[in-house]
Amino acid sequence: MITRSVSSRLTVLRFPLIVLVVFFHAYTASVDLAGGGIAGSQQVDPVSAFVRIFVSKGFGNLAVPLFFLVSGFLFFQKYDGSWATYKEKLSRRVKTLLIPFLIWNFATYLVYFAGESIPATKVYFATKYWPPIRSFTALDYANAFFGFTVKFPMSYQFWFIRDLMVMVVLSPLIYLLLKRRAVAIPFLTIMLALWMTGYWPLVVPGSETLLFFIAGCYIASKNMDPTRPDPWIVPLGVGFGSLLLLVDVLMITTQTNPEVLRLIVNSMMLFGLPFAWGLTKWAVDRPKWRSPLERLAEASFFVYAAHEPLLSILRKVSFRLIQPHSTVSELLLFFLVPIAVIVFLVAVYTILNRALPRFTAVITGAEGRQWRAKESQGNPAQAGSPKTEGGEAVTLRPSLETESMSR
Repeated sequence: MITRSVSSRLTVLRFPLIVLVVFFHAYTASVDLAGGGIAGSQQVDPVSAFVRIFVSKGFGNLAVPLFFLVSGFLFFQKYDGSWATYKEKLSRRVKTLLIPFLIWNFATYLVYFAGESIPATKVYFATKYWPPIRSFTALDYANAFFGFTVKFPMSYQFWFIRDLMVMVVLSPLIYLLLKRRAVAIPFLTIMLALWMTGYWPLVVPGSETLLFFIAGCYIASKNMDPTRPDPWIVPLGVGFGSLLLLVDVLMITTQTNPEVLRLIVNSMMLFGLPFAWGLTKWAVDRPKWRSPLERLAEASFFVYAAHEPLLSILRKVSFRLIQPHSTVSELLLFFLVPIAVIVFLVAVYTILNRALPRFTAVITGAEGRQWRAKESQGNPAQAGSPKTEGGEAVTLRPSLETESMSR
């Protein structure tokens, strides 16, 4: 059972995590252009690098595992492993996951096709992941829309949604796995070790996907109290901050062994995830923070879905025009471009949601939850702040299960 307090904390968490996803994708100080060109600085500026690593590789690294953790936690609310429950959840995910996944990948394909077809804009649509669209093979098209043999589909942030759909399909196996603690704990321990070391043979799903989604399922299936880490927020914050500073220094000053760096980064994240969750209590307890974050949560999925390729294109244009080669110019672009994208997309979502609410609901996955919103109308117990029941948000807002933070 999810209490009103936990539900409010889940809501205020959504928009900040999407902001971190956007900043994660804005990390580099240079961008690739068509024809092998590069715009921006290829020299390491220590001050700029320190700030970018701190934001994008530190806090930004927490977004995706936290989204998977919460998604598993929500999915296993009242999940009894029966065929009827499984079928109901699958049919609901067609609207909340699959349809938005297909829509946004197709839209991204059209954007790239148009951009590559216009000589004046072609330079801004180069990507290291794909050949020119006009030379696509059948396998390229399959990967562009689903990512069968590569990590990223065409709209590359939607790798999170693809992996999430795979986990939904596998949920009966996860249910059986978690029924016995004697099996679940060793399995999660092995997955933790594989994730920490990076030894994982599969493209889909990734070790991060399996570990954190199943960990969220375990928390829900065992009715564990999600507020348990709250009293430890200070030591968790100290541990996270200390390891983040170490990662920052190592990435700037040394050629650290990648395997060693992975262990340190992932250790940092293990402190950072409960620390970030603990911060939501602080936000919920302060109306001046809670109210705007709850309102902005409505736009979270739209910002997530639409920020790429917009962010990449805007960065390429900005870097080509300004050519940042100083600390100030690098940091200005690092902060201003993502903020501009986020503000613009929140404004677009607001306009779309007012002018075309049904269309907006379909493309953000909210269409599949409208019937639950109607159920809550006229019920005083469900008035006011959004609640979550049975793993679904009882509002028109996209649930956390359709939001990510891809990398």
